[in-house]
Amino acid sequence: MTKVGRWTKGFIDKYFKTMLVAFFVFVLASIAFFSFFPFNVAEIKKINIIGTVQAGSLIKYKVDYCQNVGAGVERHTRRFLVPENPGLTEPIELSSNPSLETLQNSGGCKTSKEIKLPVDASVPPGKYKVLIQIRYCILPVRCLPVEGYSDSFEVMKPDVPTQLSLIYEQLDQIQRATGATPPTGNANVMTIPETPQSNNMEQTIITPSTIVQPQEQPAERPRGILESTTEFVNNLLNIVRI
Repeated sequence: MTKVGRWTKGFIDKYFKTMLVAFFVFVLASIAFFSFFPFNVAEIKKINIIGTVQAGSLIKYKVDYCQNVGAGVERHTRRFLVPENPGLTEPIELSSNPSLETLQNSGGCKTSKEIKLPVDASVPPGKYKVLIQIRYCILPVRCLPVEGYSDSFEVMKPDVPTQLSLIYEQLDQIQRATGATPPTGNANVMTIPETPQSNNMEQTIITPSTIVQPQEQPAERPRGILESTTEFVNNLLNIVRI
């Protein structure tokens, strides 16, 4: 063994434990740094609501944002309608599609494309804000949250055609659940079953002295509330279409 080899072996034997401890300290320090350092991964600068928002329709908006991460960073996005009056309703989660608000392959400051999400017809009318929450998973053990609010806007109640369509859908669901025949678009005429005639009906011989009494018509079957409401909704839908 050469002089250099002997010196290297002696150095390793002498400082092996010290180097091992230093290595573990470095690993722990790196884990702590990436786990607790407040990285500025992104910022949602503004959420711009486009047009009016109506329950049972769509909400449209664009997002101005800046992000400091590029491709390969996993993102998880959630969206909420948050009422200004906490007593109105709980925050309502909107559709959780993939991260439409940000481009996943580039950093920098940009404006997203127009995003359209459905608003449930059961949302109470009132003042709301859109809350967007995005989690950037920079490590398998660490995901950094970024969130932003829009300015307040009004959610209006559904218009008459939307309300009638919702009522018609509910009636259709009720009829299907009860086994009734679902109504058609022009189902305004109700079929009344014919009353079977008796096979033993006596034949009446008409003579001048015979007084012919008018035959009693079979009584109509009373319509139920569900059928009457369905006919009323159909008529209103026909009027609205005109």
